[in-house]
Amino acid sequence: MDLHDGINSTFILLNSTIPGKIRIIREFGELPLVECLAGKINQVFMNILNNAVQALSDHLDTIADPKITVRTKPSPITWL
Repeated sequence: MDLHDGINSTFILLNSTIPGKIRIIREFGELPLVECLAGKINQVFMNILNNAVQALSDHLDTIADPKITVRTKPSPITWL
């Protein structure tokens, strides 16, 4: 699975619930494909990103520049 595709798909699904004031910033590094249960990891992305949207939405009047930054980078750890 390409994790970036999963993150991008999640943002597409959440698009209608994200207020226009909230900026989405993607800083994607190069990641290898990952063997996993795509539906499960996408659900994790959905939960995390939905929580971030809700937290910012609840405080839009007090945050000068509401944004969600998603940053990925390869891990220096090699699993055997």
